[in-house]
Amino acid sequence: MSKAILIMDMPKCCSDCHYCNNKNSKNPSCALTNYADGFQGMTLENIHNARQSWCPLVPMPNHAKKDAGMKSYDPNICYGTHTVEITLQQWGYTGHVTQRINGNCKGKTILDFDFECEGENLESDCNLKFHEDCEHDYFTATLKDPEGNTLDVDGYAEDFNNMIVKMEIIDFRKEQA
Repeated sequence: MSKAILIMDMPKCCSDCHYCNNKNSKNPSCALTNYADGFQGMTLENIHNARQSWCPLVPMPNHAKKDAGMKSYDPNICYGTHTVEITLQQWGYTGHVTQRINGNCKGKTILDFDFECEGENLESDCNLKFHEDCEHDYFTATLKDPEGNTLDVDGYAEDFNNMIVKMEIIDFRKEQA
């Protein structure tokens, strides 16, 4: 039999799941497994606070959450716009900064990123902000872990450079004539 994958937001508990039937009654059941026995003896509080150990839903690995990236990187086309994704990390918390670079450079030279030279005009999923201060310029950001917990970070350019764990060219657009 062929296989299928259903992609949905991972519920934190049974009552958040689209497949939990009768979730506010004394007789809940799981539509994915036709399993009601696992709920036996559980309180509504348990159903509203956690997923059960027998739950068939499996979190996607991080590498599967993004598309496969560029399909082709033509070595003969230099002039255009590269999109670079920079991953910041502290402990299990991450954030991503996206930078677009125009010009006729390729490969590793595009990956020469330094917060010391950058400030505004960076896109991010971590609310990255550059603050100009009379004495010191600094950055702030909010990193997230896979469960959605947040970690607020701040520091100088050097501190943020030390958080970079990955840089990847995720897109290249040839300049149109």
